[in-house]
Amino acid sequence: MFARNGSGWSQQAYLKPSNTKPDAWFGASLALSTDGDVLAVGAPGESSSGSGVDGIQTDSAAPVSGAVYVFARGEDGWSQREFVKASNAEAEDGFGTSVALAGDGRTLVVGAPGEDSGVAGEDDSPHDNAAPWSGAAYVFTADDGEWSQRAYLKAWNADASDFFGGVVSISRDGQTIAVSADREGSAATGIDGDETDNSVPEAGAVYLFARAGGSWVREAYVKAPDTEPDRFGTSMALSADGSTLAIGAPSEDGADVGVGGDPSNNSRKDSGAVFVYRRTPGSWQLQSYVKSPNSDEKDRFGLALALSGDGTTLAVGTSDEASLATGVGGDQSNNSGPRTGAVYLY
Repeated sequence: MFARNGSGWSQQAYLKPSNTKPDAWFGASLALSTDGDVLAVGAPGESSSGSGVDGIQTDSAAPVSGAVYVFARGEDGWSQREFVKASNAEAEDGFGTSVALAGDGRTLVVGAPGEDSGVAGEDDSPHDNAAPWSGAAYVFTADDGEWSQRAYLKAWNADASDFFGGVVSISRDGQTIAVSADREGSAATGIDGDETDNSVPEAGAVYLFARAGGSWVREAYVKAPDTEPDRFGTSMALSADGSTLAIGAPSEDGADVGVGGDPSNNSRKDSGAVFVYRRTPGSWQLQSYVKSPNSDEKDRFGLALALSGDGTTLAVGTSDEASLATGVGGDQSNNSGPRTGAVYLY
C-alpha cells in the first residue's frame, strides 16, 4: 500500500494473507473503497476447505477454491479484518478471480468463474454441480463491523463453461452490479435478447443486477450489437453512479477505426473493440462502438478498461499493440514492436 506524501508517494504497508501458501495467487484481484480505508484482495488459488466468513483456513483440502481477504486501515495502520470464502466453496471454483467494492467499502462482490451450479438467477443457495464452470458471483455486506454473505448470483441462462463472474463491478452507491461471462454462447444481440440459443460459443455477455430492498433482481442482459465469438466481457468498467458501462471484446474482428464505425465488417481478426452503454429511464442503450485509431490484427484492443467516476473519460488497454511510439501522442503507424502495448484515452 502506498500513500501520497506531499507531492510524492511512499510505501505505507506490505500486506500478506493470514494463511500464506504457495500458488494461492494473493493479489490476483484488488478493490479499494472510495476513502481508501478498506481493501479487498482476491486469492483465487487459495485451497482451504472453509466456507463463509472466517472459516477454516489452515488446510489445503479444496485446491483452487479461492478466497478473499478484507483489510482495513485504522489508527495503527492496516490489518486483516476478514477471511472470506463462498458459502459453497469447492475445488477449482476460483473464488476471488474478480472483486469489487461499493464506495463506502461495506458491500463486496466476488466472482468465482469456476463455480459449477446449474441454478439460474439470484438465489439464496446453490443446488447442484450440473453446469461445470458456469460461474457465480457472491455479495457480502458489513453490518456493525460483521461481514456476511447476502446474495448468490447466477446468470439467468447459466450453462457450462460460461465463466460468469470473470469480471465483477458495483456502482459507488452499491445499487447496481455488473457481472461478465466472456464465454457465454447465446446468439442474442443488443439488450435483453433471446438468451436460450447457444449457437455462438465464447460470444460473451454481461448481466446487470439492481438492488431491490434486501435482494438483487435482473436489470439487463447485455450483448454486442453483432454477436460473434468476440469474448465480449473480457473486461468491464461501471461508472460510479452506475449509468455508464464499458465492455471490452478483445477478440472482436471489426475493420473500422475510431468511434462509431460498423461492427459487422470482420476483416481484421482479433483487433478488438469496446462497447459503451448508457442507462436511460427504464432501459440500457448502446452509446458508442469504439476502435483504436490504428486498429490492426491481433492488437486485442479492450483487454483492460477503466472509467472515470462520472463516466466521461474512458481508458482502454491493448497489450498486443505493436507501435514503437513513446510517451504521449507518438507515431502510431510503425508496427515494428510486437506486443509493446498501448493505452488510449477517450
